[in-house]
Amino acid sequence: MRVTAKAVKRAEGLAGADIEFTDERGALIAKLEGFECAADASLAPAFRRNAVEAAA
Repeated sequence: MRVTAKAVKRAEGLAGADIEFTDERGALIAKLEGFECAADASLAPAFRRNAVEAAA
């Protein structure tokens, strides 16, 4: 699988992207258009505290 993302800055503190997932032949599997997420340095402490617990 190949993932291709075209990233864009939407506004201050907000990032966005259009993302395509393709198989080994280049056929489109899935597409996300208009994806948005927060991109703010003030979130760094919260993400440092984030952890994934090991499976039982």
